[in-house]
Amino acid sequence: MRTRLVMAATRLFVERGFLQTSVEDLLGAARISRASFYTYFENKIALLAALADDHIERRMRHFQDLAQLGRPDVEQVALWFRKVGETSQEQAGIVRLMRLAVALDPDLMRRFVRARDKYAEILGQNFRRLDLAISNREEREERRAAAHLLIIQVEQFASSSADGTWYLDVDITSRTFARSLMQYA
Repeated sequence: MRTRLVMAATRLFVERGFLQTSVEDLLGAARISRASFYTYFENKIALLAALADDHIERRMRHFQDLAQLGRPDVEQVALWFRKVGETSQEQAGIVRLMRLAVALDPDLMRRFVRARDKYAEILGQNFRRLDLAISNREEREERRAAAHLLIIQVEQFASSSADGTWYLDVDITSRTFARSLMQYA
């Protein structure tokens, strides 16, 4: 039932919008009772949080794909960057929904910030100048900030790709991002 509810919520939130979708709409689409809804989720925001967790997990896999490259070169990183954008185009509705999610609830924003910390740790596996496993606190925070800025660039590219609003050449942008990231190798 939980899976049916999450799938129905994904579809309705993307098609109609989160604010325009009522709990009643969700109950009908998932073919569940009100009691079942509240067994799994406290409210609509809690359901949106579950969708955010799924989105964060997908993005985590993107960063893990990058980590699997070992010591990547510029072209491999550029190809990875493009793939993130292409995947975001395929998931355009979810990407837009996640932008709304962080605006609706501060707890959801904190989830995304914590996720960036995890992505940063993954980046540190391949890019030694982003490795956060160092004892010097100030340098660790500088590396964390640098990683977060790079991650925000990835998220912005993904978001713009999803919306179809990316107006720069994707190949040039991908290689430029890759060269920026390779500075931390």
